[in-house]
Amino acid sequence: MAALYLVASKNLVFSGSTDNSVCVWRREYGGIHSCVSILTGHVGLIKCLAIE
Repeated sequence: MAALYLVASKNLVFSGSTDNSVCVWRREYGGIHSCVSILTGHVGLIKCLAIE
């Protein structure tokens, strides 16, 4: 699995990858990132990400 797209907002980072999933990461103090959720069900590659 390779991350193709990243988008960040405050302490969250979203990554779209070649396995058709989006992972939601929490940025924590000291540069540590932890995956808090994996969004599945997309058909095909994730070609872009956007957040408001």
